[in-house]
Amino acid sequence: MNLSKRLAVLLSLIPEGGFLSDVGSDHAYLPAAAILDGKVEAAQAIDNKEGPFAHMAKTVKDLGLESRLFLSLSSGLDDLDPRATTLVLAGMGGDLISSILLKGKAKLGAVEHLVVDAHSERSLLQETLLGLGYAPEAGRFIADRGKFYSLERWSKGTFEKELAPIERRYGILPSRGHEEAFLSYLRAEEARMKAQLAHPSLPEDKKKEAEGTIRLIEEYLHENA
Repeated sequence: MNLSKRLAVLLSLIPEGGFLSDVGSDHAYLPAAAILDGKVEAAQAIDNKEGPFAHMAKTVKDLGLESRLFLSLSSGLDDLDPRATTLVLAGMGGDLISSILLKGKAKLGAVEHLVVDAHSERSLLQETLLGLGYAPEAGRFIADRGKFYSLERWSKGTFEKELAPIERRYGILPSRGHEEAFLSYLRAEEARMKAQLAHPSLPEDKKKEAEGTIRLIEEYLHENA
């Protein structure tokens, strides 16, 4: 399959074997690719909207995966297949991913791996994942089609490392390396914070927050760029 860079990296983070469930699957391209690439024997694609569900059904039919890729029109983990060992939640805000996981945590018993892609509230999601007993295992920070993505795999286990300030603000995995996409993202964040400070009507609390973020980014870039 011809996947976007983002989906190709997500696919690379899916461990081999087990059963994959993809929440918010849209066209079901990711679980279909995981099956076709031999990463998993079978998978589930979940979406809560009629339009994406129709797209998923077309993908399954076009690729002849009716006996291996199962579809569900449902919300969150309400209809999570009990066979699921790997769960993908991608293309959502970290607050929504956290809400889905916390609401459906009773169904996570067999889920050994979580592959996540949060476009906001990454520190909140990080806190949720750690609280649920998952630890960061692998990840990439990439730029694709003009947007930045933090793509991560978390697996069951304990995490005892003390978090650095940059990790508490932007997530654990990006700060483990010096990926150019992450450094570019920080530069863009710094410019955005400085633009905020240029507004004379900016509230004092927002001003202090922006100044703190700028100092954090400048320190990190000085040490890693």
